[in-house]
Amino acid sequence: MDPSHSGGDACDAAKFLEEFSTRMLSVTKKDQEVLQCVLEGRTNKSIAMHLDLSERAIELRKASLMKKLRARSHTELVRLITRFDTLKQYITEQSSNAPIQSESQCAFVPAVPALSSVSD
Repeated sequence: MDPSHSGGDACDAAKFLEEFSTRMLSVTKKDQEVLQCVLEGRTNKSIAMHLDLSERAIELRKASLMKKLRARSHTELVRLITRFDTLKQYITEQSSNAPIQSESQCAFVPAVPALSSVSD
C-alpha cells in the first residue's frame, strides 16, 4: 500500500492515523501488554500465564481494548493495529526522505504515539 499514490489515498491514510492516534492515547500500559501478546498470536490462556493474570482478566482487558480502539472483532483489532503501525512507519520514512509536500496535497501528518508511549 502506497499512501502517496494519490491525494485521496494520502488524505485517507492521514485521517486514519489522526483518528486512530487519538484512540491509542486511551490505551494503558496494561492494555498495551495484552495487545502485544495478541499481536504475537497468543491465546487468552497463554497471555494469562505470561502476564500472571486470569483468563477472565485477559478477556475483559481485550474487550476494553476493542471498545477503546473501536474494533468489532479480534481480527479487526489486529488489522487496525497493523495498518496503524505500517502507515506510521511509512510516513516516518517518507518524511525523513522527502521534501515537504505542496499545500494542494494532503500533507497533514499527525503526531502518532508509539505503542510504547501510551498512558498507564
